[in-house]
Order: sequence, then structure tokens, then C-alpha cells
Amino acid sequence: MTTPPARRRPARDAGSATVVMVAVLVAMVALVALGLGVASALVDASRARHVADAAALAGALAAREAEAKGGDAEAVGCAQASEAASRNGIGLASCSAIGAVVTVTVTAGAGPTAASASATAGPAYAR
Repeated sequence: MTTPPARRRPARDAGSATVVMVAVLVAMVALVALGLGVASALVDASRARHVADAAALAGALAAREAEAKGGDAEAVGCAQASEAASRNGIGLASCSAIGAVVTVTVTAGAGPTAASASATAGPAYAR
């Protein structure tokens, strides 16, 4: 008579692939979220730089025109810089003008990805 083959006991790791796949999925979601946060910060920094440049140029042009007419260059330049920044969807954090040279600071974004940028513009003779 032949002895029947010994029965194998089921492995204790049944379902472990599911746990590993869930861990991999969670890690992938975390990496995507981190990547989106970094991308958002980079976009905010770029927008802040570009809007600061545009606002400073707009303010300097208006300040130069006001100075040539004998008006208040600082008030006119900063008002124009503020308008240029708001038209681009970013608020002006600070503005100062000395003659026709305008310096602005803007802040783009909110929360941990917020970025600030400063720019100065004015006529070449003002160096």
C-alpha cells in the first residue's frame, strides 16, 4: 500500500501582495502630491518675478512722466505699479520711488508656496 502524499499547509503570507501594493500606491500618491507642491511653488515664484518687473516698469514710466510735468512722481509711480500688479492678479506688498526710479515688492500665491519678488526700474540716466 502506498502512503498518500503529505498535505501542505497553506502559506502564512497569503494576501501580503495586497499590503505591498497598498504601500506602493500610498508612496506614489505622496510623491505626486509633493511634486505638485514643488511645481506650484515654482509657478508662484515665476509669476512674482514677472509681475514685479512689469509693475516696476509701469511705475517708472508713470513716475518719469509725472516728474517731467512737475507732479508727484512717487504717488503717480506707485499708483501705476499697484494697478499693473493688480491687473496681473497679484497684490503689491510695497512700493517706493525716488524721482523716476521705482522699486516694488509683490507676493504671489498663498500658504507655504507663496513667493515674493522685488524689482527696480527707472530711466538709464538715473543710475
